[in-house]
Amino acid sequence: MYARFTLHTADPARLGEVISHYENDISTAFTHEPGSRGMSVLVNDDLGVALVQAYWTTEDAMRSNDATFADPIHDAAFFGATVSIERYEVARFVLIASAHPGAAVSLTRLDAEPARLDDVVAAYDYFAVGSLAGSDGFCTAVLFVDRRSGRAVVETTWRYGEALVAARSASAARRLDAVKAGTAVVRGIEQYRLDFRSVDMD
Repeated sequence: MYARFTLHTADPARLGEVISHYENDISTAFTHEPGSRGMSVLVNDDLGVALVQAYWTTEDAMRSNDATFADPIHDAAFFGATVSIERYEVARFVLIASAHPGAAVSLTRLDAEPARLDDVVAAYDYFAVGSLAGSDGFCTAVLFVDRRSGRAVVETTWRYGEALVAARSASAARRLDAVKAGTAVVRGIEQYRLDFRSVDMD
């Protein structure tokens, strides 16, 4: 499976317009696109940021949609926002419980040498979930990789914000273990609220 990340940064007062556009217009249109597996909309209200994740069965399906997708830069400008796009392979997915709107989401961004991404995947299998899967409120973990650039993203979803906060020490220990293993460096950590999800990961 593959995923396209479309990151919008907007005036927080107008962020609702961006979210509504994706959840009511784009998500409906995507249900008719070949290879579409649904969409997630992650929101940071304080910063005025919305991260839209569109999932696809194959890279070809994602790239085909790229060609027909309404110009996201034009759309963003209409809402007074900027936009950037990234594309990833969904390398791993762990489901413990279904995540619903209002869930808390953490993204850890990693960098590695492209030739060592298989090592990152192996380290994820060994380190990434572990005791977190048994933590109160844990829902899902996903590893996204871009084999061209060497970038990777680890996403964990929690039933509520307090569960994410309670697991921060354990998450930090997992990141440190992965870095000590020499497979990747941590590039950044982001946190969001899950506002919408229609993803079929089966």
